[in-house]
Amino acid sequence: AAVPEILRFSRSQQSDNERGRDSRRQLRGGATPANLGIAAPEYQPLGVTLTPNPAQDFVNVDIADNAEGTWYTISIVAPNGRVMRCVNTQERRYSIPVAILHKGTYVMVIATGDGRYHSQVFVKR
Repeated sequence: AAVPEILRFSRSQQSDNERGRDSRRQLRGGATPANLGIAAPEYQPLGVTLTPNPAQDFVNVDIADNAEGTWYTISIVAPNGRVMRCVNTQERRYSIPVAILHKGTYVMVIATGDGRYHSQVFVKR
């Protein structure tokens, strides 16, 4: 039976696979992202409460974080991926005006400089 063209490997792919190597995951000299210390950090949740939801004029963002002096980036993202508002603050309680937004569903994304983040859907009435 003939093997479909899409399932055939080139000779170089076959030889890499036969040797037990995956050339896509190795850098020159056998280095990998993990042994270079550049692997992705573990997910660390950031506790956030949004009120009221649904919202009409504003959304209160309450961040449950004990770290002092942490900068937070708070973004409102529309369903099409457009960032509607973006604020940088050190406040753990922040009120974001949403009156100018059209009615619909949005995602609030809160991130810190050290890789922690939270995203939550809210509704604008």
